[in-house]
Amino acid sequence: FASIDEGCERWVQRGLTAREVEVLQLLCKGRSKSYIAESLFISENTVRSHSKHIYAKLDVHSKQEILA
Repeated sequence: FASIDEGCERWVQRGLTAREVEVLQLLCKGRSKSYIAESLFISENTVRSHSKHIYAKLDVHSKQEILA
Protein backbone atom coordinates (compact mmCIF):
# COMPACT_ATOMS: atom_id res chain seq x y z
CA PHE A 1 0.00 0.00 0.00
CA ALA A 2 3.01 2.31 0.18
CA SER A 3 2.73 3.20 -3.51
CA ILE A 4 -0.97 4.07 -3.03
CA ASP A 5 -0.11 6.35 -0.12
CA GLU A 6 2.61 8.10 -2.12
CA GLY A 7 0.37 8.46 -5.16
CA CYS A 8 -2.46 9.94 -3.11
CA GLU A 9 -0.22 12.42 -1.32
CA ARG A 10 0.72 14.08 -4.60
CA TRP A 11 -2.94 15.10 -4.99
CA VAL A 12 -2.41 17.73 -2.27
CA GLN A 13 -0.99 19.85 -5.08
CA ARG A 14 -4.41 19.62 -6.81
CA GLY A 15 -6.10 21.24 -3.81
CA LEU A 16 -7.02 18.27 -1.62
CA THR A 17 -6.95 18.83 2.11
CA ALA A 18 -4.96 16.53 4.38
CA ARG A 19 -8.18 14.83 5.51
CA GLU A 20 -9.35 14.34 1.94
CA VAL A 21 -6.02 12.67 1.17
CA GLU A 22 -6.53 10.32 4.13
CA VAL A 23 -10.00 9.41 2.86
CA LEU A 24 -8.66 8.98 -0.68
CA GLN A 25 -5.89 6.65 0.51
CA LEU A 26 -8.38 4.42 2.28
CA LEU A 27 -10.81 4.45 -0.65
CA CYS A 28 -8.02 3.43 -3.01
CA LYS A 29 -7.16 0.57 -0.68
CA GLY A 30 -10.71 -0.71 -1.08
CA ARG A 31 -11.95 0.23 2.36
CA SER A 32 -15.69 0.77 2.87
CA LYS A 33 -17.15 4.10 3.89
CA SER A 34 -18.14 2.65 7.27
CA TYR A 35 -14.58 1.39 7.84
CA ILE A 36 -13.15 4.80 6.89
CA ALA A 37 -15.59 6.59 9.19
CA GLU A 38 -14.69 4.35 12.11
CA SER A 39 -10.94 4.57 11.45
CA LEU A 40 -10.91 8.36 11.18
CA PHE A 41 -13.49 8.95 13.93
CA ILE A 42 -15.92 10.75 11.60
CA SER A 43 -19.45 9.98 10.43
CA GLU A 44 -20.26 8.11 7.22
CA ASN A 45 -21.95 11.29 5.97
CA THR A 46 -18.66 13.13 6.41
CA VAL A 47 -16.87 10.40 4.44
CA ARG A 48 -19.45 10.78 1.66
CA SER A 49 -18.97 14.54 1.70
CA HIS A 50 -15.18 14.20 1.48
CA SER A 51 -15.60 11.70 -1.37
CA LYS A 52 -17.76 14.13 -3.33
CA HIS A 53 -15.22 16.91 -2.83
CA ILE A 54 -12.36 14.62 -3.88
CA TYR A 55 -14.14 13.59 -7.09
CA ALA A 56 -15.00 17.20 -7.91
CA LYS A 57 -11.50 18.54 -7.25
CA LEU A 58 -9.86 15.77 -9.29
CA ASP A 59 -12.54 16.02 -11.99
CA VAL A 60 -13.19 12.27 -11.97
CA HIS A 61 -16.34 10.20 -11.73
CA SER A 62 -15.08 6.90 -10.32
CA LYS A 63 -12.37 5.33 -8.21
CA GLN A 64 -11.06 3.62 -11.38
CA GLU A 65 -10.34 7.03 -12.91
CA ILE A 66 -8.38 8.05 -9.83
CA LEU A 67 -6.31 4.86 -9.90
CA ALA A 68 -5.58 5.31 -13.61
